[in-house]
Amino acid sequence: LAGARMLPPTMFLAGERDVTLPMFREALAAQPQTIADLRLNVIVPGAGHWVQQEKPAETTRPMLDFLADAFPAH
Repeated sequence: LAGARMLPPTMFLAGERDVTLPMFREALAAQPQTIADLRLNVIVPGAGHWVQQEKPAETTRPMLDFLADAFPAH
């Protein structure tokens, strides 16, 4: 899969305190090259690994925005 790109509309969301972010720093930095349709990249302030439980409103709003943009109702 060397050089392969993710093609579907994509959103990345993580908490700023997620301990896994430093482990994947290179992959995160490469997102513009590896994801063809990266529409939203959100880092939620004050949240850790369980961002959806720690900050539900701050997680839900961007997800709904992404879904409405990527898959609009006809």
